[in-house]
Formats: sequence, C-alpha cells, structure tokens
Amino acid sequence: MENENLTAKELSEALGVGIAMITRWVKEENCPREGKKYNLHEVCKWILANKPRSKCRPIARNILGLKTQKTKPGEKAEDQQQLGLEAALERLRNAEAKAHAKWESAFNVDDPDSGTYFRSWQQSLELLRKAEASLLELLRERRELLPTGEVKQWMGRQIETAKGRLLEIPAKVAPLAEGMEWAELQQLLETEIREALKDVSDTP
Repeated sequence: MENENLTAKELSEALGVGIAMITRWVKEENCPREGKKYNLHEVCKWILANKPRSKCRPIARNILGLKTQKTKPGEKAEDQQQLGLEAALERLRNAEAKAHAKWESAFNVDDPDSGTYFRSWQQSLELLRKAEASLLELLRERRELLPTGEVKQWMGRQIETAKGRLLEIPAKVAPLAEGMEWAELQQLLETEIREALKDVSDTP
C-alpha cells in the first residue's frame, strides 16, 4: 500500500487526519504530491522528517514498517508505547482524529452513514475531554501543575529578592572601587552579581 498513489480522501483515512489538514500541509509546508495524488510512502517519510508533534507519527511509522528505536536506559524512544494516563490520552487523541477524519470524508460526499460517523466522533471527543480533565487533576495532585496565583506569588518573591540583592551591590562595591583598575572593578562587579543571582536561585 505504501507505494500506491492515493487521493486526498484515501490519504486522510490512512493517516487519520482531516482533508483540510492535508491541504494545509501541501499549501504551507511543501508536503509531497504528484499531481492530484499522494504517494503514501513519501508522505509518511515527510511526516517523520517535518512533523515532530503530529498525532499521526505512529501511524506513519507503522505504514513504513519502522520499529521503535532502541534507547539507552533512562531515555524514551520515539513513539514508545507506555502505560498510564498519559499514554491512554495519546491513544484517545489518535482515535478522535481518525473518527473526525472518517466523518469529515463521509460528510463531504453526502454519505448516508455520515450521521453514524458523526456520533462516533462525538463519543470519541467526549472520552478525550474526560481523559484530559483526569490528567489535569492528576498533575495538580502531583504538584506538577500549579494554580496561576501560586506561580505569581512565587515569581513576586523571586523578583523582590533579586531587586534587593542587586540594589545592595553599589553600596557594597563603591568603597572598594577607588583606585581600582577597570579590569579589577569589572571582575569585582561580576563576582557580586553572580553571588546575588545565586542567592535568588537558592530562594525557595
């Protein structure tokens, strides 16, 4: 199948993306096309080379017959299947994209089953929304996602600490600066500034 030339509709179904997305790829991002047809193999290679965040990367890798790259311990392989809520969320995103592409294709050709495809897409979308909400709640519990107010308070403390330490430098350096060579004064100022920045970075 990878060497066949496909229509935009066939390509969208194979990759699980909408026809509008494919059109944008061609117009704005130089996605390969041969006349009005698309070589699936070439498009998949283009996706892997140019679309690092695309939801259809795992599909493209599968079409090309590429296996997950081996990695060193502690590293994550590209498109590596994982367990947990984050992995489930990614699978739901892929399923929602495929369902939407299927409905969009059916709608564009007045397929009588477009209503069924639409309901299927809506169900996928609802599941995706619930999973995203669950992930946000999990991140809050882990303190990996903080309320805006807490972040602003922390930033305010950091800024005030930085202002205080930097404003202390002139009074501290001035008595020592008389008679100093420019190179010595520059080194002294740099040392004081680095110490001030270290104090700020150490502030909880």
